[in-house]
Amino acid sequence: MILEETIQKLVEMKLNAMAAMLRERAAAPATEPLSTDEMIGLLVDREWMASGWRVRTSGSIAC
Repeated sequence: MILEETIQKLVEMKLNAMAAMLRERAAAPATEPLSTDEMIGLLVDREWMASGWRVRTSGSIAC
């Protein structure tokens, strides 16, 4: 299954939050589909928040 291959690649790249979100979406009951832009935005936001990119320990914002 291509989704499992994609999830495995995300895990190997240490993008665990993205992988978790894809697993959650696949397991959830069918809802209104998201556009590609919406889905990518949600995946990136989830990884951004999970990895602490907003504020580094130095107090500066990561670019």
